[in-house]
Amino acid sequence: MIGRSLVVTDRSKFRQVLKLMAGMRLMSVVAFQHIFL
Repeated sequence: MIGRSLVVTDRSKFRQVLKLMAGMRLMSVVAFQHIFL
């Protein structure tokens, strides 16, 4: 039970990290376009 809940929380944290990285990449691309275009 405890191990299963730990896996679920780790998966949600991993998903949050992926969303954060995708958002940072998107913002960097937008900033890059604003600077050079």
